[in-house]
Formats: sequence, structure tokens, C-alpha cells
Amino acid sequence: FSCIVNSLNERVGVAGIDLVLSDLAGTVDGSGIYEGTTCEFITAKGAVIASSDGAKIGSQSPFFRGVGSNKYFTSGGAEDNHATQTFYNTAGGVSSFVTVAKMSVDRTGAIWYFVSATPMKAINKSAWSTMWKIVIAFILQIVVVLAIVFTSVSKMTEPLRTTASALKNISEGDGDLTVRLTSSSKNEIGQMCENFNKTMEKISGSVKAAKSSSRAMDTIGGELSRSM
Repeated sequence: FSCIVNSLNERVGVAGIDLVLSDLAGTVDGSGIYEGTTCEFITAKGAVIASSDGAKIGSQSPFFRGVGSNKYFTSGGAEDNHATQTFYNTAGGVSSFVTVAKMSVDRTGAIWYFVSATPMKAINKSAWSTMWKIVIAFILQIVVVLAIVFTSVSKMTEPLRTTASALKNISEGDGDLTVRLTSSSKNEIGQMCENFNKTMEKISGSVKAAKSSSRAMDTIGGELSRSM
């Protein structure tokens, strides 16, 4: 408020400015800071002029008059008056993380306060949620890695198993020389498959040649027998 004086320095009236604070509560909404956070805008005397819950407007803030928290609402040097302080506060069985920001709102130098209080329950809930997300993501990564390793190892060992089975059949079974290995890899496994197939081709060719020679010898033997 300001006094209006005339040319004779006599007071002839008072001029004042009304501030509409109905929208200020929406401005100090704490949901943008953290889920469950409540905010208060407090004057230098501790009066709440805006609150996100709207229940404390016009009354003195419990933080301002609290035994453990009132020390954070004192004016100090220039640096202290623009410092932001944090502390833990317990009220009504609810533990909260409180942040106090000091600010000068007029030319008087009086310090006003913006206070935000976040329940530790909400912080812990978010922390546990984040931790479980990390654990689940880690487990999924392990499963994916194991699946990739299993697929890669199976793909690499399949030609080896086929080779072992073919060699066992040749040595102990009916000697199937038509078995061939297939591999699209260009690495050592692919080279081994190619060399195995070439070897089987040579063995098969040798066996065919031996069979042909055997049939020729049988023919010659028959002819000799008839001649005798």
C-alpha cells in the first residue's frame, strides 16, 4: 500500500494493489516435481499464501514452526539467503524429503520460501520399481545371450556330430558312403565339411573302382574255369 499526498504534503488517500492468488496454487503444483510431492509458498513470517493441497492457505506453515525444521527458515548472509537446503522431516508418521528454496520477492529484502515435500514412501516405491525394471531387463538380456550362444554352438557342432555319426557308420555300420555334410559357413567348420565331402567322394570312388575290378576278376575267373 502507498499513501497519496497533495502538493501541501497532506495525506489525501491510500493506493493499493490486490493480487489474485487463486491460480497460484496451480502454479506450485508438486506433481511436476515428483509423484506425491506437495508444495507451499511461504512468506517471511511463515504464512502460507499458496499450497498445492489448498488446506494450509492463510495459516502458518508447520515447517516454519516445527522444532526440527524451523532452523531452515532463518535469514542469513547474502549467500545463505539464496541457498537451497534439504532435510528429512517426519510428521503424522509420514517421513518426507523436504527442499527449501529461499528467494527475495520485493525490495525490502525479506526472504520468502518455496517448500516442496516428497514422501519417502513414494521415492522408495519409485526406486524399487526402477530396480525391478533393471533386474528384469538384465534377466531378459541373459536369456537372449544364452539363446544366441546355444543357437551358435548348435550350428557349429551340428557338422561335427554328423561327421562323427558318418565315420561311426563307416567303421561299425553298413558303410554308407553317400553321406554328405552341408554348411554355408566360410569358416573352419565350412572348410572341414568341404574336405569331408571330398574325402567321402574319393573313398566312394575307390570302392566303386574296387567293385568294378572285382566284377572283372569274377568274369575272368569264370572264363578260365570254363576253359579248364
